[in-house]
Amino acid sequence: MHGSEGGDSVSLLASGHEECAHLPTDCVDWHHLTFHRIPMSASVRLSFGPAEVICHPPEGDVPDSVESARRWLDEQFTAYECEPLNPLGKVLTRDKLIVLAEAIGVRGFQADAALRQAYARAAIAMLGRGSVHIDVDARKVTF
Repeated sequence: MHGSEGGDSVSLLASGHEECAHLPTDCVDWHHLTFHRIPMSASVRLSFGPAEVICHPPEGDVPDSVESARRWLDEQFTAYECEPLNPLGKVLTRDKLIVLAEAIGVRGFQADAALRQAYARAAIAMLGRGSVHIDVDARKVTF
């Protein structure tokens, strides 16, 4: 919640909506909304064989919209010159996350805190989960 001159307001992401709204607390129907906040324990664990990197979104962060996360993921997929796992057919979000993590690599993630945070934000938003494990070598995403 954020204090404001006109009283308290709350930042929320209502289920089914992609935009974050700032509403006065007296205008919110608390019984009919589902709130999504990034839990303090939200994380993306990346396994590269025996090496692991844990990525956390910025603490207290409001989650990205799915569209914003998709845009970031697409931009990074192109910037790192990633190739789809399955060249025929649709490229799945899980596959994009795996291939991008592989392209960035352990050292890339370890060297760049902002990249770790951005990757975690995007993965959490795209998969709709607060805790994600991406095993790059096994090409698996689990929750």
